[in-house]
Amino acid sequence: RTHPNTMSLRLQYFAFGGRAEQIRYAFHVAGVEFEDDRFPPQTWPEVKATTPYGQVPVLYRDGKAITQSNNILRIVGRMNGGKLYPADKVEAIDEVLGLVDDLKSTWAPAIYMSMSPTIYGYPKGYNKTEEGAAKVKEIRETLMASEVPRFAKIFSGIITAAGGKFACGDEPTIADCAIAATFEAYQAGFIDHVPTTCLDEFTVLTDYLKRFAALPAVAAYKATK
Repeated sequence: RTHPNTMSLRLQYFAFGGRAEQIRYAFHVAGVEFEDDRFPPQTWPEVKATTPYGQVPVLYRDGKAITQSNNILRIVGRMNGGKLYPADKVEAIDEVLGLVDDLKSTWAPAIYMSMSPTIYGYPKGYNKTEEGAAKVKEIRETLMASEVPRFAKIFSGIITAAGGKFACGDEPTIADCAIAATFEAYQAGFIDHVPTTCLDEFTVLTDYLKRFAALPAVAAYKATK
């Protein structure tokens, strides 16, 4: 593992996957040492006050704060010779990252309705009511029956077109870090109304996720979780 130019690298995020998992994957696959600074959700108000925009993840590089998950992901991709964000594949990688963001944006109401319903015009605490819980269930089941399968087909096609191994060729890139972190969450079993078998029919995608998880650096990281 390398420590680029002896820089101090600290990635700050909640003590779960979320928007930081793709970055953690990139650090590990690139072989770059970093501090994985995870904090419990109950300390978020204190941590939030220290961040530039009241958001995480934040990468502190020699103490300087860098924000926005895809920005950080690209920065890590350029480390250690840029093997995860090679110049000849930048356009293909960026296209995939855009599609991953499209999926995340589509899925966002399924998450934030259960945490911050006021964003969508519902009263505070609505998510804790029986009606609110039913609305969250409806949104998640609707998306799992429509948009998630649509994107699963899109990414299956991308993987196949790239040769069937990874999203942009025979070697993993930050595009794979993003795809894996996003789709693994649907299989993990911690999201209510999302069965762990939801991707089983998309064998190109599920085989791909297993291939990514079997990368030595990823497997070693997962073994510590």
